[in-house]
This record gives sequence, C-alpha cells and structure tokens, in this order.
Amino acid sequence: EKRDDYWDDTYENEIDRYEILYYKEDSTMYIDLETGTIDIACNISNSDYARGVDGGTENVAVEQLMCGDVIFLNFDVDGNEYLADPKVREAIAYGVDWMEVAQASRGDMATAATSIIAADSPYHVDCGAYEYDPERAAQALSESQYAGQQIDIYLVNLNEEVKDEMATVLQYYLSQLGINLTFEDFDFPNALTQWLEEGGTDITFQDSDTGSITGEPFVSLRFMMEGYGPFPVCTIQDETFADLAEKAISTIDEAERLDYYTQLQQYSYENYLMIPIFNAADAIAWRTDVVESTGIQNPTDVNLRNVKLVH
Repeated sequence: EKRDDYWDDTYENEIDRYEILYYKEDSTMYIDLETGTIDIACNISNSDYARGVDGGTENVAVEQLMCGDVIFLNFDVDGNEYLADPKVREAIAYGVDWMEVAQASRGDMATAATSIIAADSPYHVDCGAYEYDPERAAQALSESQYAGQQIDIYLVNLNEEVKDEMATVLQYYLSQLGINLTFEDFDFPNALTQWLEEGGTDITFQDSDTGSITGEPFVSLRFMMEGYGPFPVCTIQDETFADLAEKAISTIDEAERLDYYTQLQQYSYENYLMIPIFNAADAIAWRTDVVESTGIQNPTDVNLRNVKLVH
C-alpha cells in the first residue's frame, strides 16, 4: 500500500494499493484476467498471447515485450570432433528451419534472430538469419572432412515440453542431412551436472536467465567468453572471438565498443560459432476498461508504478 512517508515526496501515483497474485498455471491466470478478477497478467502463455492478438476477448489487450536476450544453439567445438569442422557447422546452420524451432518454443511470439546480439540492443547489427537451404547444407557437408561418414551429436535436454519440441524439430532436420542427433531429458539438477562437465553434451539450447533491460550484450555473450561462463559446451575457444569480445567489454569508448561488437557479430555469423535462433520475448495482457497504459518495458522488471488507469 502507498505510504504517506515515502521518501520521494515529488512522486505521484494514482494507485493507492496493489494486490499481486501468484499463479501456478498460465491458463488460470488468463481466465481470471478475462473475468475481471485481475487487471494485469504478466508473462502470459503463447496460446493466450495468440488469443489476445486475434482479439479473442473483449476489453483485453496484449503486448509483446523484448527481453534483451537471444536463445542460441551452442556447439562444443572443442569436445566434439565433428562440430570442430566449420563445414559441418555450416551444414547445420543452413540445414535447419530455425524459425520452426523458434515457433516450437514461442509460437506467435517467435522472432528470428539475425545476430548473436539481441535485436533490441543498441549494439545489434543485422547480419541476417541463417535461411533454410537444404542444397547448400548438403554441399557443405559433402565438403567437410566427414563426408560420407556417420556424424553423431548428443544433446542433454531439460525435461520440459517446450525443450522437447525444439529438440524434436532439430532432430528431424538433422536427420535429413544424415546427421544423427540423440537427446535425453533430465531434470534441472541432473542436466546442470552434465552441462558443467567437459564433454557432457555436444550442443545445448542456451539463454540468459533474465535477459537485459538495456540490451547489454555481455548478459548473453558472457556464457561464450573464456573465463566468464561456467559451461564448457558454450565456451568458444577461438582466438579472434575471444580477442574481440574482451576488447568490446573492456573499452569505455562507445565508438570502439560498437566497432568491436560489430566485428564480433559478423565473425560469429561467418564462422558458424553458434546459432542465434530467436530473440527472447514475453508478453503481458491487461484489462482495457481498467488500465489505460502499462508503461512496462521489460517482463523481468515489471514496474507497476508506471501503470495508468482509465478515468
């Protein structure tokens, strides 16, 4: 509740009291929004977002919010001999419909990532998404040192429905190239144990826990930088990548920083060091007969003090 002795006596807030409810199920939360039990719903499900976009409920609006993060497919280039070959990575980059992988995770909220840095970051450069091109993928594989051989890749996956769907889509497309992907589901503690081990998994779906409100690239890229990330599967031991990344985070000159990050994005794209799959995003919904505007900029930092009411 609003306090009379709040330190900032210049701050004006037209809402005197907030009541915050926690829901275990997204669907229950959205139903309560539709019936007027709550006025704002944060981090709604893919299906509820789609309903809102289609105008499925009177007096309910939805908005997609970017998280300042990218969801990647990371390669253990140092632990898997096949993935150490850039031609194999090129084949994977162009042999998978990444938008289909993204939609398996985020549905209508999926937006293709065109760089290793999030689209809402001031350092983002549009390098282009890897477009599905099975002919180019097959050609790259035939030019690899493993042409005609069986290529085996192992994925330690979380036992979540979304991660299963992503892995299944990836497995299908890789099978079309003759690449054998096997994946196993584990709960988080057991998956984490293997992610932390050298050679524990050949690839992984990786993202930051919270994203970055400001679009700070280090939030996502620290997992790939030597000495910063804890996961061997994510760490990129490439001298050029390491040099550009270290220079980008070390300089306080904005022009230099942008230049280093630009080079880093292009170098990663041209050498298939990782696959940026989609930009992380969530969505909120609110009652338009109660809330005029939310002022919420990021789903991980829901500042309810910016909410304006309908008068």
